[in-house]
Amino acid sequence: MRRARSCGGVIDQRFDLRSLMMIVFSGVLAFLASPGCAVEVAVDAGHTLAAHGASSARGGREFDFNRVLAKRVSHELGLRQLDVRPINFDGKIESLAARPEQAAGADFFISIHHDSVHADLLQEWDWQGSPQTYSDDYSGFALFVSHDSPDLATSLRCASAIGARLRRLGFQPARHHANPPSGTPRAVADAANAVHYYDKLVVLYRTTLPAVLFEAGVIKNRDEELLLLDANRQARMADGIATGIAACLYAAQGSNGKPQRAAPTATVPTPLSGKQGPLPAPRTPAFRPFDTPLHRPSRTRSLSPPSPFSAPVPH
Repeated sequence: MRRARSCGGVIDQRFDLRSLMMIVFSGVLAFLASPGCAVEVAVDAGHTLAAHGASSARGGREFDFNRVLAKRVSHELGLRQLDVRPINFDGKIESLAARPEQAAGADFFISIHHDSVHADLLQEWDWQGSPQTYSDDYSGFALFVSHDSPDLATSLRCASAIGARLRRLGFQPARHHANPPSGTPRAVADAANAVHYYDKLVVLYRTTLPAVLFEAGVIKNRDEELLLLDANRQARMADGIATGIAACLYAAQGSNGKPQRAAPTATVPTPLSGKQGPLPAPRTPAFRPFDTPLHRPSRTRSLSPPSPFSAPVPH
């Protein structure tokens, strides 16, 4: 069960990307005026030491990529006055279901992953005497939400905010998930910001709070794998993720300094009985929080002090 908190959750609210930083800084000020009501984000490092997920083009373990980025994201969230609840940073969590269970009571949940491609699309190559597989045809970040989320509106808004901020920082969104040449297509929620629906992920549909799964890039792509290992680029990506989350959550703050919960589901008379029944959420909401085309700058300055991690976090 979700633990009782003295402050509420999140409401749906659109905001213009140009006011992103104003939202973040005004939200921080609101937080400082309301001690004891810090917004809390649960950050999950995907996979485990025993089941490490995908292998990279050079044989690296996905969990190692996930843990490094999850720690960087946690650091950046802390700089924005957000409390962080680390989940599975030691790689020893007992089950998938334990992840959302450990996140219960937080205000937002993000699970950090790195992407692969379908086995049918992989080619073989030799890396330092070891046979490996790769695909250089697919790259980019992506975000996933579930129609069965207990707060789909907030999940969508935060996913789009993260994707939009990363695009502003120059990161490329993945374009292959909606219509992959092999594997299962994922319905589009926000095409511009690479947000898709993935309804059967335990970490998304078994939560009690808004939840997003983030894929940082394709580690089977030989060039992107090296980029994803770059410490400075990791810090920039973490900066963008944290800024998007902060903008999303602080945009809906109430007078108590906490995000406000979404309004209860509306009710309408059913056509046959006339009784009041729940109004189902549309399966493909017309949700587009950023209506202005984005122009990627050639140079971007970090929004926060440099990350203290000068190299990947040791295993």
